[in-house]
Amino acid sequence: RVKTDDPNASPVSIPGLQPNSNLSTVNMMPSRTPKPKPKSSASPMHPPIPEEKSKPKPKPKPTSKGTKEAAKAPPAPQWKQPNYTIVHRGEISLGDAWNEREDTKRRLPKELVVRIELPNMNAASEADTLEITEKKIFLKSDKRSYYLDLELPFPVDDDAASAKFDKTKKVLTITVAVKPPHRPDLKAQKERMEKEREEFARQAKQQEDELQKEIAEEKAQKAEEERKAREEKEQKEKARKEEEEKRQKQLEELEKQMEQQRLKRQADEREAKMKAILEKNRKEKELKEKAAKSEQERKEKELQRRMAEQKEQEMLERALKEKESEIALKNRFIFEID
Repeated sequence: RVKTDDPNASPVSIPGLQPNSNLSTVNMMPSRTPKPKPKSSASPMHPPIPEEKSKPKPKPKPTSKGTKEAAKAPPAPQWKQPNYTIVHRGEISLGDAWNEREDTKRRLPKELVVRIELPNMNAASEADTLEITEKKIFLKSDKRSYYLDLELPFPVDDDAASAKFDKTKKVLTITVAVKPPHRPDLKAQKERMEKEREEFARQAKQQEDELQKEIAEEKAQKAEEERKAREEKEQKEKARKEEEEKRQKQLEELEKQMEQQRLKRQADEREAKMKAILEKNRKEKELKEKAAKSEQERKEKELQRRMAEQKEQEMLERALKEKESEIALKNRFIFEID
């Protein structure tokens, strides 16, 4: 038994089911082989399943006061996929199907019995569409919102299909005969296999040549990449050496500049020290000269003072001598007079 929920469809429509009693039987009409159509997301016979939450259409606006509002469109149904089972009935070998004595290991079921559970349906007439093709079964009921697009495991004979709806169990039973595959032509198959072998050998040779060519191209590309990588590495090494030499030169120039700055700073410091010493010596010399000058002035003043004192002393002594001489002369005169 196989259960699935897979909705995909493109079969041909067949008339619906018409119940006559509690257990109704409907013989399916032979379906016409549909013409191949280009693949598309939706076909006119099988519209795509609409989404559950569809937006309602807007109401048309009235053109005049007496116009009535348009009726709302019915809401889109919420599709449900019914449960189903597929039963293999009977068994047939490919030897029996091809009327051959030798038996084959592969065996196929003789019929497929598909039971579809439809608990909400009361009659087969509520199924709007029931379509059976060689590979699929399509069931759709707008009233009960059922939608089933079932792909069959084996190709079937859609000309000999039957369907029964059990009202009590609410189960739709579809019986279809399995179509055996066509008997292969051994001679044509052998020729085809020989051609396939030759084509395979040719393709293998072509693939080997292409592989050898790809290997050669890959080797050449790898050699070219290695050469480019080697050249790039050499260029990088050369650029690195040039960068190192340039950096070394810059370091040497920087060291030279630093040495020059250091020497200049030392010369400036020596010159500043010499200037300070000279300034100090000059100031000391000026102080000494000033002290000597002041000492000379003091000595000159002292000499002038001494000379003035000496002169005054001499004047006093002269005055004293003159006075003494005058007194002596006066005494002599008096003596003479006496």
